[in-house]
Amino acid sequence: MTTLFWQDLSSLPTVGQQVLVQNAQGEVTLGTFAQMPDSPNPVDQVPHWLWVDGSRLRDVTQWAAIPHRNT
Repeated sequence: MTTLFWQDLSSLPTVGQQVLVQNAQGEVTLGTFAQMPDSPNPVDQVPHWLWVDGSRLRDVTQWAAIPHRNT
């Protein structure tokens, strides 16, 4: 069994890293961490997570690195 180590939003993954995210409703999904500080759009400048289709994940409360299996 693999244990997930959930992180609150005081620490953030690397930009472009795919992680598991949990929202305020307790749902867990895969998201890609993004932050574009040089963007002219202020919304892009803050840390956020994206679905695979590029739309934003909402109400993220915590995240966890995806565990890797040793083979």
